[in-house]
Amino acid sequence: MAKAMKFIYAIIIFISIFIIATNVHAFNECSEDDDCPKAMCFKGYVAKCINNSRCACVDEDDDLP
Repeated sequence: MAKAMKFIYAIIIFISIFIIATNVHAFNECSEDDDCPKAMCFKGYVAKCINNSRCACVDEDDDLP
């Protein structure tokens, strides 16, 4: 009986972690470059708003519309 309860608790924990992990918002939404967090990119890259929808790290020398 104890093994069955441990199994049930483990399944509940696994399912709850899975549900939480699938609700993560993977992209930062933006409408202009200032909406993007400055600390999201490594040195030499800057955060830019791509197609007025999501932030992405691009090379500082790249010219994007």
